[in-house]
Amino acid sequence: KFKLKDSGKVFYYNNTDNSIWNSNGEILSLPPKEGWEFFEEANSKNIFGVTHKTNKPTALRILLGHACNYSCTYCMQKDIGNPDERPQNFWLESFVESINKYLDLENLERIELWGGEPLLYWKDMVRLMTMLDSPEREFFISTNGSPFVQKHVDFFKTLKGTILINVSHDAWEHERLRGEDILKNPKKVDIIKQLIALGPKVQLGFGCVVSATNYDLFEINRYFREFRDREKLGKIKVTYIAAKNYDERNAENSADHVIRGETLKIFNSIL
Repeated sequence: KFKLKDSGKVFYYNNTDNSIWNSNGEILSLPPKEGWEFFEEANSKNIFGVTHKTNKPTALRILLGHACNYSCTYCMQKDIGNPDERPQNFWLESFVESINKYLDLENLERIELWGGEPLLYWKDMVRLMTMLDSPEREFFISTNGSPFVQKHVDFFKTLKGTILINVSHDAWEHERLRGEDILKNPKKVDIIKQLIALGPKVQLGFGCVVSATNYDLFEINRYFREFRDREKLGKIKVTYIAAKNYDERNAENSADHVIRGETLKIFNSIL
């Protein structure tokens, strides 16, 4: 249940099917009245990205659900999901049927699978990736890596397409900001090494959130370099994502992690 800050109006978000409802039990659409003229005007101001529908997509971004087994300090989704691995969702078959019925996938190049933690929806992932698999396509998966087990490696071996895996990891600050450091867990490291060995079919890298307490890019780089050398790996890719402010109230899991003030000056010199 949410209340709008200015008007006080109440609306409801259903995290089972990602629908939004008003207080009268009516499903909402956005925007409710303006229609395409609203989007056309807004797009001229670069407010949105893609504003049109197509039944011939080049990419699909599929949100599997908000469940996550971590409680990252700067992430809003930590308050939404269930940390247990989910059974196959009851709506999956109808979702697959709707894709086949309404979409022309001839030009489809990329499929992104997001959560929460997407590997908690493994049965859904297997069904979707099997259906959408093709040598000309790539799958992108953003994961914290903690659910990694042998079944993931074995399944990825069976696919024809390319699998791009981004493992979220905050280097030296990982345990304080996120939770268990999987790079200290020999079993998880073994799975990571197996996945890297499947390259170029499987391409695994790390994504680090740069925040007010974790912004020294040289130290972050040193962490991953030492991991690479310790495990005798080849090149590994590390990307950086800036912590963002999600609201205007300076919430604990939002604004406190944004680089600003004197820290921003230091970060600028590091860049």
